Amino acid sequence: ILSMVGGLPIGCKTASDLYENGEISYTQARRMTLFCFCTGPAFTISSVGLYMLGSKKAGTIIYFSLLLSAVTVGVLSRFFEEDNHLYRSVEHNKETDAFSVNLVRSVSSGSSAMLNICAWVIIFSCIIRLVEILPFDESASFFLSCILEVTNGVFLASGNISLPLITGIIGFGGLCGHCQVMPYLVKLRLRYKYFFVARVV
Repeated sequence: ILSMVGGLPIGCKTASDLYENGEISYTQARRMTLFCFCTGPAFTISSVGLYMLGSKKAGTIIYFSLLLSAVTVGVLSRFFEEDNHLYRSVEHNKETDAFSVNLVRSVSSGSSAMLNICAWVIIFSCIIRLVEILPFDESASFFLSCILEVTNGVFLASGNISLPLITGIIGFGGLCGHCQVMPYLVKLRLRYKYFFVARVV
């Protein structure tokens, strides 16, 4: 639900945090990273629908299509591996449950996640600019922009390709989005190829 409302990369981060806190099993966390990777309604309905496509209805159709695909991947992920029921052992004490400690940790964690997102967006914006000035033909440059960073990709795609293909670009999430969740995949020792296949699905 956080992934569906908050967007990238909150779902994968939350799955990793829940495992770190011993609240879900190792297998559950790995499965969740495969499908808790969505764009929120603010981006999909407002930015893509209203601003880029000029249609709130189109944005709403894209959003609910992406939710349906996330649920589908979630159902299919049950065949990924059987739950080994291994939970991380965590010692809870009164100090860690104190409001002040939790507040400091949440602000620190949130700012770290924001910095991670911003850094990757800046890096991939530079890469896209490089793609634009290199001697690629127009179709290759367009394709690379679409798979590198989702916002730029959708902006270029709007008005040029069909709604299902735009939805596919958003569902894939761009390599920039993949890099944002990579720290959580590494923590859970989930091979990137499985995450990549889930994005294609």
